[in-house]
Amino acid sequence: MAHDATKVVLGGSRSSIKDVRSASGSVAAGTVCHKLSTGALEGAQTTGVLAGVSLGKDLSNAGYTSYVERGNAIPVLTKSGFTPTQGGTVWYEPATGLCAASSGSAVQLNAVYAAGLLTGLTEAGGSASASIIDFNRSF
Repeated sequence: MAHDATKVVLGGSRSSIKDVRSASGSVAAGTVCHKLSTGALEGAQTTGVLAGVSLGKDLSNAGYTSYVERGNAIPVLTKSGFTPTQGGTVWYEPATGLCAASSGSAVQLNAVYAAGLLTGLTEAGGSASASIIDFNRSF
């Protein structure tokens, strides 16, 4: 099978430059996630503090999710119908955790798109709209 530059594996990273943490919860890879006051992660959330981008649930099925606090070449899920522009500012919708166009409900991330629209390969073996970002979360 040949390499396909139009596809990206969600939960992976094309760069070793990243800060990874884990917390309880199960959040789909590529979803922007928040950390609740309980310490758990939630993907579709309008409360809590921005944690980062989910790398997916742990492989030992112990109820944890790894997430990137900041890093380069991080795959993210994008809202269907949205086409990101390489070098453009990243916005996401807190209610879904998906990256999207700037709108009244969207929140800006301290990130830029490192690629345009890609096909993301999900943990479940399916595909979804995706892109890659360079993400530097401010603390």
